[in-house]
Amino acid sequence: MRASTGSSGRFWIAGLVTIAVCMGLVGCAPRRPAPPVGIYLEDPLLAENLDAMRNRDVLDDFLEAWRDVQTGRLDVARRDFEKIGRKPDWERPARVALAYVALASHDRSQAASVFREVLDENPSNVPALLGLAQVMDAEGRVHEAYDLYSKVLVVSPSHAFAQLRCDITRLQATDLYVRRANEAATQNKPKQAIELLEKALSLAPDRAPLYLQLGDLYLRLDDYPHAISNLQQAVDRAPQDNAVRARLAEALFMNDNLEQAQGVYKELVQLDPKNSVYAERLRMVQDAIKWKKVPQQFKEIPAARVLTREALAALIALKVPEAVQKQDAPTEIAIDIGGWSREYVLQVIQAGLMDVYPGHQFAPREAVKRGEAALVASRVITSLRLRYEGLRSSTYTFTVNDVGRAHVYYGPVQTCLLYGLFQLDAHGDFNPAYTMSGLEGVRLVDSLAHLIGR
Repeated sequence: MRASTGSSGRFWIAGLVTIAVCMGLVGCAPRRPAPPVGIYLEDPLLAENLDAMRNRDVLDDFLEAWRDVQTGRLDVARRDFEKIGRKPDWERPARVALAYVALASHDRSQAASVFREVLDENPSNVPALLGLAQVMDAEGRVHEAYDLYSKVLVVSPSHAFAQLRCDITRLQATDLYVRRANEAATQNKPKQAIELLEKALSLAPDRAPLYLQLGDLYLRLDDYPHAISNLQQAVDRAPQDNAVRARLAEALFMNDNLEQAQGVYKELVQLDPKNSVYAERLRMVQDAIKWKKVPQQFKEIPAARVLTREALAALIALKVPEAVQKQDAPTEIAIDIGGWSREYVLQVIQAGLMDVYPGHQFAPREAVKRGEAALVASRVITSLRLRYEGLRSSTYTFTVNDVGRAHVYYGPVQTCLLYGLFQLDAHGDFNPAYTMSGLEGVRLVDSLAHLIGR
């Protein structure tokens, strides 16, 4: 029984030893090399016309060596390709293969040098293009990598790897240009920033924020035409962004494209009626349009020795348009108006700010006296109070020696003194019968405009 047990024990011990030895032999056996990581290997023979090549018996050797590259046996592959490269017709594909061996061995400089040599001979060599593109990719030169992947797609439009890497490097190159542009802009180098952003836009033409950045940079250089062009592109790509529209309107305004700026600001006011900034900018543009169209006679008012009734009407209509809003009351008829001032005179008559004399005479060239000017100014203030609640009112009365309570201009004079529109002379007189100069008329109407923040 013991003998039997001993034999059995020796049998199991021998078996365990055999298993251990076998496992040790397996563990000590040379491992198969791993394929290169992160490298796309394009068969160099794909760029060659195999039917026209001699020494077809070399083909098997080439394919075997290429499999060694694919499985990571780089030293073996290098030796074999150096040998194959000595054969006629096989020198170029062997060089491309050796360049891939160098790339897999992390010798990017050597790989790039060989790929470039091959491309000098044949710029459409796809394996060399892909190899060099991967070198640029690995070195962070994404814009150059993108150019090379793009060239591959020209030769082979359906190349899946090139399509993928082209899309990726295009985005990476775009972001790189944008980062550099932002740095240049921060360093007050707008021209350099513009150049970089234009490169970014050539890669990503649908990025609305880039057009906005570019438009702002051109605005910094006072290059309004280019600013408008890029801001319009930004609006086209982001029509719902009111801030971009506002930037375009401002550029149009600065470039004196007043009608277009007015159109954009009107759209903004419609889209955001509560935005006071848009409303104010629209008013400024409309004023600019109005002033651009004023006749020469209006521009001569400040130098006029005497302020005429038509000049005062024009000053009010142009400088305080809020006071000449159309009224429901029928307009008095004036038969003696015409020429440059007709439109302005009609507006102040319709608003009830200036009177028409008996016989339907406005007397447009009659001199304006201080008393009448005070009457007109007080009517303007009354009109403005209907729209601007913030205009102050007071029961304070001024002592005016020559305009007592019974005087026809007492109330208007008190109103004008309250708002600082007129001053009394050293004797405390208002002098209502004194005529006014053109410059005094301009200052009076400007003061009225200032009451509402103009």
